[in-house]
Amino acid sequence: MEEYPKPWSSILTRGLTLYQFKKYFINSIGEKEALKSFATLPEGARDTVLDVKKSSWYPFETQRLLRELIISKTDPGNPLEAIFNMGLETASWDFSGFLKPLFSFIPLETILNKTAALWNKYYNTGEITVHSFTKGLARIDLHSFPSDQHFCPVITSWMTMALRTLKKKAPCVNHDICIHKGDSFCRFDLTYTP
Repeated sequence: MEEYPKPWSSILTRGLTLYQFKKYFINSIGEKEALKSFATLPEGARDTVLDVKKSSWYPFETQRLLRELIISKTDPGNPLEAIFNMGLETASWDFSGFLKPLFSFIPLETILNKTAALWNKYYNTGEITVHSFTKGLARIDLHSFPSDQHFCPVITSWMTMALRTLKKKAPCVNHDICIHKGDSFCRFDLTYTP
């Protein structure tokens, strides 16, 4: 049987994402169990995860495999929730670290308009556009990023944590338009009480 390339086979992710997901996994199930679990990954992915460099670029497939491992060991019955929870925690590390000072004085609209630059620090492809911004609502589209079905909660959790860090009331990120529902792009509607 011939194997076809996955739609995301050309996507690269920064090692920081792998480092954070690995750290989350170790914190969740303990180092001993995590190391046993890492041993089940295909050799190349396993070696990458064990020796990841934050600033290097790696195949997105390695991130996908690591997320699938996290799902299987933390909440196999709720894969999207498992990744959302992981994303919230890893995003909280970002927002309590290098991003927090920026978010303390820059307005949300400016931050969202700079999201594309931040995106390109984590992924080598994909285009983020903010095409609607009103008080209490921001609409963000992600184009040209053929991810796997368990990736979108990484984005929704990051955006949720951004709204929380900005101390927006009743933050919510809706994701009704999605490539995994047959749409040509993913849309994230960020709502909050102004």
